[in-house]
Amino acid sequence: MVHHVVCVDLLPSSLARFPSPSFLPELLAALHSYIVAFKLLEPEGTLLVFGASHGTVSLLSTAADHDGPTFTERAFQAVRDGVAVENARGPDTNHLAASLSVAMCRLNALRPAASTAVLAADDTFSKLLQTNKTQVAQHVQSVFLLSLSPDPVSPLPMLTIAFSALQHDITISTLSLPPTKETTDSLLLPQVTALTNGVTMPPPKPKAWSDGGLISILLTVFLPSPATLAANQPEFIDWVAREGGEEVSVGYVCGMCTNVTKAKVSRCQVCGKDVEFVNE
Repeated sequence: MVHHVVCVDLLPSSLARFPSPSFLPELLAALHSYIVAFKLLEPEGTLLVFGASHGTVSLLSTAADHDGPTFTERAFQAVRDGVAVENARGPDTNHLAASLSVAMCRLNALRPAASTAVLAADDTFSKLLQTNKTQVAQHVQSVFLLSLSPDPVSPLPMLTIAFSALQHDITISTLSLPPTKETTDSLLLPQVTALTNGVTMPPPKPKAWSDGGLISILLTVFLPSPATLAANQPEFIDWVAREGGEEVSVGYVCGMCTNVTKAKVSRCQVCGKDVEFVNE
């Protein structure tokens, strides 16, 4: 059985980077087609769709509740709620990590529960434990993250989730949509994908995903099936350390958040931790 969670970026300041008034309706139409296709392929599967908007995560649709108008209205309401929060608090940079955290919690709740029984006979306990492992293996768990935002300042929340997903055999697939053909938004998301054995693709040019092209991308690359996962593994991931977008060949790494700097600093500018240099 497939348990799948979709997290879509609905942060108002990210949506504002796409000036076309038809962008959000086209995005939601493509996602709804994705939901319908999943239900046809996995009638017994579980699908949850969340909208990430300024740290608040809204449930937009489930496989049992995928009515198009309802899904669209929930998405627009999530954007309206995000506008109100953003106007009050300012921009948020960790809204995608928040949505992935919720996705991980929901998927963990769907896993067959590990036995906590204490049995006298070791062989009986071993058989029970093996049965539970088999049940878990039969449940394919995956997350698809569709991002409209640049990378956050600190990669730590996203990488923490990636390592947690790896421990629980949850794949995270990612797609970053750039607003212009010159924009390359994310170096972090492909790394998250590679760490969790998910799928990704280079950021498509606007002409490739506009005018109905996004539906084709979602259905051919990101549907959570074993064949799709095997055919679309990332071939090249950029692991080069950077500070402010510039490559760092020799530098310093914060022990708390892994932020990289070229020069020595007394305090990390990302997490605020005091930095100590030992045995220099």
